[in-house]
Amino acid sequence: MPPPAPVGPDPVVPPTPVVPPPPVAQDPPQEPVRPPAPPVGTHADPHLAPPVGYAAASAPLPPSAEPDAPDQQWPSDAVISPYIGGSVAASGNYRVLTAVIMLFLVALLAGAIALIVYLAGHTTLSFPSADPDPRPVVTEVSESATPQAPREETSPEPLTGALCTDLCVEVAGLVGPQIVGADGESTWVLTGGWSTVETASLSAEEAAGADYRSDDGELTFTIWRFTDDDAAQDAQELLIESLGEPSDSGAAFQDGTGEQSTFDDGSQTTIVWSKLGDGSQPWVMQVHGTGAVQQFYYALPL
Repeated sequence: MPPPAPVGPDPVVPPTPVVPPPPVAQDPPQEPVRPPAPPVGTHADPHLAPPVGYAAASAPLPPSAEPDAPDQQWPSDAVISPYIGGSVAASGNYRVLTAVIMLFLVALLAGAIALIVYLAGHTTLSFPSADPDPRPVVTEVSESATPQAPREETSPEPLTGALCTDLCVEVAGLVGPQIVGADGESTWVLTGGWSTVETASLSAEEAAGADYRSDDGELTFTIWRFTDDDAAQDAQELLIESLGEPSDSGAAFQDGTGEQSTFDDGSQTTIVWSKLGDGSQPWVMQVHGTGAVQQFYYALPL
């Protein structure tokens, strides 16, 4: 058996020069191919992965790869629309549509106004009252706190404090506070009130008198009452005799009853009369004064 060869260092091999490979020509870049879109009406299964290249195909292309869009050609009558900031042109059709809308709104507003006017003229609003039968509010007012107007004197008694007996009260109620002349041209107003007067001149039971005044003059009205008609007749004759010759005499009333005598001296007039015969009114009456005394006498309700 031959002896083993001696072990020594490996011989040094010189390095081989590295020659670079020749350049390889590169193909120009190509546009990615988009996969066909799925048919209409089909839905992708959410559990399946999208096909290879679908995500890349669905991504938007870079601006440099998108084709240039043709310029927008607007109609010759197009105007800048004021409703879109003036940046987009609007044709005449928009103006027609806007006019139609405005006319519709105006017609709608006019109809609403007409309806309001009609309802206002033909509708009556009534509100329910809380109390259908309101009760009047009664407030107590103290008579001492509220001044009252003086009450009109309805009593025939004289306004003065003079004595007025039964005959005075009765005659005052019959004659009243004023007498309008028979001709309607003079009005005689009571002054001083009725009062009881002396009876000694004719020996009467009772006598009453009052003064009246008008624009024509003043007069005094006196009445005497006696026990019966005979006493009244005697007193009347005595009174007429004391006055002198009468300028006129005759019946006192239109029915032919009574007796009157008139004395007129041109400045003053005196009329004496009575209504005797039935015993109901044994009175002797006299009116003496100036002015239209006869008109006062004719208008007396006695």
